[in-house]
Amino acid sequence: RRHILTRVFEMAEHYFRGATAGGADAAVRHCAEAGRLASSVFAYETAARCYSQAIDVLPLVEPPDPKREADLCIALAETHWK
Repeated sequence: RRHILTRVFEMAEHYFRGATAGGADAAVRHCAEAGRLASSVFAYETAARCYSQAIDVLPLVEPPDPKREADLCIALAETHWK
């Protein structure tokens, strides 16, 4: 299980770094999924970083999706609350 977690976080970081090269939507998806996974194993600092990365990349995604942005902001806030 630890190997799977590590791989998910590595993939999220990979997509985050490539977001400006046209992969912004994939970066948001992978970072959000990594955030959810981190939260599920009580790794809240990692979850917060992943959600923050997803939020940072979100403006590059077309068309804008205010609901997605709100969901990510709520998820980030919840990790800070825990």
